[in-house]
Amino acid sequence: MLDYQTTRTAIQSASSGWIGKSILALFTILGSFRYGVGLYAWRAAERLEKPSFVSVKKLPGGVDLRRYDSYLIAETTVPKEGFRESTGDGFRACAGYIFGKNKASNQKRTALQNSDENPPRPSSDNEKMAMTAPVRVNGGGKSGTKVSFVIGSKYSLSSAPKPLDKNVRLREVRSHYLATRNFSGPPPTDER
Repeated sequence: MLDYQTTRTAIQSASSGWIGKSILALFTILGSFRYGVGLYAWRAAERLEKPSFVSVKKLPGGVDLRRYDSYLIAETTVPKEGFRESTGDGFRACAGYIFGKNKASNQKRTALQNSDENPPRPSSDNEKMAMTAPVRVNGGGKSGTKVSFVIGSKYSLSSAPKPLDKNVRLREVRSHYLATRNFSGPPPTDER
């Protein structure tokens, strides 16, 4: 016959083995999920439309000298000091424009009304636009921070929807040269 101590030890080792295996399985599942989501986000970001460029020269230190063709941006200036808070406010304003806080251009509305593929929309004059990359951020000092989204290449200044937010404006960025370098890690903060 088994005594109390032997029974207790057998139950503890059986349960601790089961608990340990369960915890290990949980961490494995969560870790796989986290990396799966990260891989999905990376692949989605890689498919976003970006301004077209030609790599002119590779420089030391991983720097790539590029010539960019002209492109359109939706831009806002946030009159706050500090990088993080003003970037968030500017991002929300530009994202609002891209996601429909705009008025479709007359060209676009006329094309939709005359198209057999797209029946007229009931009184909706806004247009949701595809996400693009990159989000551009300049400043963070006393004069404010400029935040801008690149607008897809299918639009021109006359065909792009007009922003409803008076702080968001559309403008063309002319062809230019830019030295770039890839980085990974967290975005810049007010301290760095």
